[in-house]
Amino acid sequence: MREVRRQLRQEDTVVVAVSGGIDSVALAHLMKDAANEIGFQMVVCHVDHQLRGEESIQDAEFVQQLAAALSVTCQVERVDVSVFRKEHRVTLQVAARELRYFALQKVADANGTKWVALAHNADDQAETMMLKLLRGTSPHGLASMRRVSYRDNVRLWRPLLNETRDAIERYIQEHQLPFREDASNLSMKYKRNQLRHHLLPILREEYNPNIVRNFGQLADLLQAEDDFIDGEAKKLFQAACTILGEQAVLVRQSSVLNAPIALQRRVVTLILYYLYSNSDSAWDFTAIETVLRMFRHASPSATAKLVHDVHVERRYDVTLISRAPLIRGCAIAEDGSFVQPVPKSSGVQSLVVPGVTEWGAGAWRLKSDLTDKAQDLQNGLNRTLIYIDLDALFGLPLGIRRRAVGDRFRPFGANHHKRLKDLFIDRKVPRAIRDEWPVLVAGDHIVWVVGLQRSADYPVTEHSTRLLRIEWLSSVAAGGITGG
Repeated sequence: MREVRRQLRQEDTVVVAVSGGIDSVALAHLMKDAANEIGFQMVVCHVDHQLRGEESIQDAEFVQQLAAALSVTCQVERVDVSVFRKEHRVTLQVAARELRYFALQKVADANGTKWVALAHNADDQAETMMLKLLRGTSPHGLASMRRVSYRDNVRLWRPLLNETRDAIERYIQEHQLPFREDASNLSMKYKRNQLRHHLLPILREEYNPNIVRNFGQLADLLQAEDDFIDGEAKKLFQAACTILGEQAVLVRQSSVLNAPIALQRRVVTLILYYLYSNSDSAWDFTAIETVLRMFRHASPSATAKLVHDVHVERRYDVTLISRAPLIRGCAIAEDGSFVQPVPKSSGVQSLVVPGVTEWGAGAWRLKSDLTDKAQDLQNGLNRTLIYIDLDALFGLPLGIRRRAVGDRFRPFGANHHKRLKDLFIDRKVPRAIRDEWPVLVAGDHIVWVVGLQRSADYPVTEHSTRLLRIEWLSSVAAGGITGG
């Protein structure tokens, strides 16, 4: 198998998922032939879903006998699909798939490998693409299964993805290999089986005998283009979004709306999957367009609720997309009098609001207070004073910390990001005091490199109603360094 030779080396170990069906039996024999040639280690894993009573037990016994005949190790993992399904409120198929992957990952970890070989073939790929088309999908979803994909720390590898079911059946017949039949694969109550046994044969016989191959080629094209768009979308995500833990993402919608519509949709997709990735079906077109409509909304304030209890709330120049409960009232108390303290374990010193915050044993002093007016809207150019739009913070705690490796921010008035290290170099800040220079942050996001440069985020606009005024009072350390 050329595919195996391309992927594996003598020192590798691969877990081969074997159900006992025709495809996985063929895969097991082909992998054993390759292992004999290349020298890698092979472990057979059978996952018993405990759904078919005595037949499930017989499947496990068959796979154990197969592994013994091949002189390879066999591990049987038993999972309780029914319990998982009830606890997580998912379909039987989703529960079985999730537990199957958990079991395969467990066996891979136990054997010190990241490789898991699966027996999906070209017909499986065509069926998956057809199902997605019928249900509704995106180009990303239609790209379907990849030869190598990743789940947590495991490489899910499909060596037979270019092989048709007919070719696999011929291989089994030529080598007279026994296999198990799963009666559920013949049941017409499942949509996949309806496609496999009814629709796909009609399309192959009456329209195009090469339809399976054509679907495979389409998948290859879509995957290559999807990789490119995904890379560009991740760059835009980093530039336009701030992650607020696992519950929320803050979006500067103008940065998103300046991009082509394909990237707009992909960024929203990335956000939604970050917040909720356990859905049986992909985030659909309606959800993505709802978020984009919020970005474009004529009103400066608007809200919407999506499925999976995901909320979207726009406030002027930023939009918060979050899982319930929404992050509300965290940054400013209901009386508008204080900012939420930063957890002590974070390594960040909370900003006292209102009041004076001392940094570096009193060498730096910052005064903050609440106001409804800004004396200087061009505060990004002011070396000693900034104003922040409190409503744009969406609950992010404000604090002061030292610089960190890889620190980057978007300077006020700029469309690009700048490394904090480069700012220190440009402003000729001596190395000896860079580690003690105060950096004002909102969550993980840089707001102001005190006395040097504020960021472009949380600016005061004509719509701002609640402002935080922060003034740099004095510094022993800064000496004659200028903000510029």
